[in-house]
Amino acid sequence: MGSVSPSRASCKIAIVGAGLAGSCYCKLQNVLFREALKSGAVVNFGIRIQKIGFENSTLEPTDGTTTGAFDVILGADGEKSFCRESLLGRDDPLLDRGFDIYPATVKIDGVAKQPEIAGWVNVHSINMWIGPEGHTVTYPIKKGNLLNIVLTHEHESDSSTSAGPVPVGSEVVHEAFEHWSPEFHQLLSLPTAWMKRRMMYSPECTSWLHLSGHFALLGDSAHGSPPYLAQGAAIAFEDAAVLGVLFSKIQSKNDMPGLLTMYDNLRRPRALLCKGRSRALCNIFDEEWPRARRERQIVVAKVIL
Repeated sequence: MGSVSPSRASCKIAIVGAGLAGSCYCKLQNVLFREALKSGAVVNFGIRIQKIGFENSTLEPTDGTTTGAFDVILGADGEKSFCRESLLGRDDPLLDRGFDIYPATVKIDGVAKQPEIAGWVNVHSINMWIGPEGHTVTYPIKKGNLLNIVLTHEHESDSSTSAGPVPVGSEVVHEAFEHWSPEFHQLLSLPTAWMKRRMMYSPECTSWLHLSGHFALLGDSAHGSPPYLAQGAAIAFEDAAVLGVLFSKIQSKNDMPGLLTMYDNLRRPRALLCKGRSRALCNIFDEEWPRARRERQIVVAKVIL
């Protein structure tokens, strides 16, 4: 089978009164950490929790001690969540979505020096390519100095790739995208290191709150979604904003159960809507090729433009 030129979608986004910036998670977390310290927050690292005391709002670290009672406990430990499993009272393993993700970065100057690539990769914008058995997104990070490359590719049902990120050689990436165009493979040749991880997802969480009224989930631990909308962190920020407004209304500790119920009522429909739309884009981007190519191009144009 010969090579196929992937379809390219150029994202046109109108933003009034604001800019658009790309950031990696580690940089974002560092910014949040610094701002939390400025606001007077106490942050403790290196403490692993083995039990949550929902009825009395306590935490039990692995060293066997027990904390004093908290006014509220918020579980925000990501999609592979100990807090969610504790709330549900059972294991809640992540499920395989059927795709592998290959992330890498390359200096933007290096891309600009490749004339065959520079002509169809806008290093200062978001680029997307859709092709056989997968799709690719690139976007600038590190103040426009690095180009982040994220490849998504379907894997065999019996594939044994680790869910966590593992380093892989460039030959693995080239083989996965062997039917894509030579120009695309020039882009794949630029990074000096690649990682590979399994795209996993959590089933819809049946409850975000504990009946005690002093515990709630937020962020990916409550509503982890596929990365197709690039909204995971944004939705978590929305959770935090709503909680911040509600907590500002507290008159006494007795208000907490009612405020958390309001949080659940306000946030759950919005989070599930975003999660559903992300799944819909997953179907659009990664449908069988080439049967759905023409239909997908029409839909993507309507979604993005």
